[in-house]
Amino acid sequence: MLSSFLLEDAGRVYWSGDHLHLPDARRMLDVTELGLTQDKLAREPLFAQLDTWSLDAPSKFRFQGRLVNRFGRIRSGDDLELTLAVRNRHTKRDITAPVPGVEIVDRFVSFGGAADLAALIGDAYAESTVWNVPLVAEWNRARSRSPLNVRDAELGGLRFTSDDEEFEGYRTASGNLALRAATAGHRTFESAQNDPDAPWMWWRGRLHRPFATVEHPFEMAVVVPCYNVARYLDVCLSSTAAQEGFAATQVILVDDGATDERPQILDDIARHYANVTVVQQENGGLGNARNNGLDLVTAPYVTFLDSDDILGDQALSLMLQAAWRDGSEVLVGDLVNFPDRP
Repeated sequence: MLSSFLLEDAGRVYWSGDHLHLPDARRMLDVTELGLTQDKLAREPLFAQLDTWSLDAPSKFRFQGRLVNRFGRIRSGDDLELTLAVRNRHTKRDITAPVPGVEIVDRFVSFGGAADLAALIGDAYAESTVWNVPLVAEWNRARSRSPLNVRDAELGGLRFTSDDEEFEGYRTASGNLALRAATAGHRTFESAQNDPDAPWMWWRGRLHRPFATVEHPFEMAVVVPCYNVARYLDVCLSSTAAQEGFAATQVILVDDGATDERPQILDDIARHYANVTVVQQENGGLGNARNNGLDLVTAPYVTFLDSDDILGDQALSLMLQAAWRDGSEVLVGDLVNFPDRP
C-alpha cells in the first residue's frame, strides 16, 4: 500500500491529506481500519523520489531527492542511515554507497550524495543484465527498501562506461530507476516500438473521428500529466482516442511546463476532440499535475494515465462496465510491461 501523503488526524488515518478539502473526502479517504500506523518500517516502502542528478566523467553520479516521511515518524536527531543500493537482478547481489546528505523536514527526508556507478554495477554481468537502484533506509534498527522513482526526472545523458562498455540509466515500467547495457536499450526500443504488428499498436486505424461538441454527460475521465515525453505522447493519446466510448470520456491533459514539442501535440488533439481539455502550468511534478487535473474532473469515475503509457483495447469501457455491474467505487485494471524504453 502506498500513498505520498497519508495523514493522521483526530485519531483517524486518511489516504491523502492533499484531498481532504473535497466534498465527502473524509469518508471516502478514511483508511484507519487498514492499521497503517502500526506497520513496521520493513513492511513500509517510504517512496523515494529522484529530484535532480548530474554525471561527472567517467561515472560519478551526483543526486538529490526526497523520501516520504510517513506520519512524521522519523524526527530530527533520530539515528537514520540512508544507502543507495545497486542490485543485480540476476545475482540478487547489492553493491551499496552511503548517502551522507540527509535532512528531515516534516513530510519528507531530503537526501543527496554521489556514487561511482561503474563500481556499483560490479563485474558479474552479461549484455542482458539489469540493475535496480533502490534507496535503503535504516531507522530504529529496522530497514526499508524503496525503489528510486524517476517519473519526473529526465534521464537523457545518464550514460557511463565500465570496462570499455557503455551503460545507461532508464525508467522502468513502474517509473523507477534502473541500469542496463546501452546496446540492450537501443535494440529493444528501436525494434519493438516501431513494429506495427506489436500488440500495443492495436489502436492503428481505429481512432475516433473528430467532433466539435459534447452532447451527453461524461461517464469517465482520464487525467494525463505530461512532461517532456513527446517521443511517446502521440502513441499514448492515440490509444486513448481509439477507446470504446471515447466520446463520453472526459480527457484532461496537464502540460507540466514542457520544454519539448509536446504543447503543440496537446493543442492539436484538443482541436480535434471537444472532450479534451489542455491545462498549462509551471513545472510542479507528477503529483501536482495529477491534482490540478483532478480538480477539473466532472465525470463520476476517473483514472490516471502516464503520458509514456498505452491503454489496452477497451481498457476504459471494460472497467466502466464492471463498475456499473457491481456498483463499485474503485476498480483496479491489469498492467502489462512493454519493452523497456530508453
